[in-house]
Amino acid sequence: MKYINSSLLAILIDFPEHFWSVWKFKRMSNGWVDMLQTALNGNDPVAETVARIYLEELVEHLKITKLTDWYRVSTSDIDYRYRLLIKQIGGLQNILARFFPHHKWNYSLLHKRSTQRRLLTGMVDLFPDEGTCFSPY
Repeated sequence: MKYINSSLLAILIDFPEHFWSVWKFKRMSNGWVDMLQTALNGNDPVAETVARIYLEELVEHLKITKLTDWYRVSTSDIDYRYRLLIKQIGGLQNILARFFPHHKWNYSLLHKRSTQRRLLTGMVDLFPDEGTCFSPY
């Protein structure tokens, strides 16, 4: 009963000294996500740190360089496991408001022009030494 038939929970419980990026596992335990959500709602500092590390990895994965880049990220740009976790802990809007509270977000702009951004970041990946790239978006 200790692990509730979950190899992920077994690893988390038996090896607590290691920081596990749970969202990288093929199967993420709903129990872990529920615990994270509850802890975040209670302003638990450990949960805040875990969520911040998760967000930093997502920023790196999506090549976010400035906060306004979030406006051009679509759900299809986000890997399924990241998307699932975002949804379960309150959605992208909630996460952005929580971790960047001083930024004046215009949530109606979220997910706009994501195709152009994807094309731009793809071109920069293909031609990294071609100089500065200007994006009017």
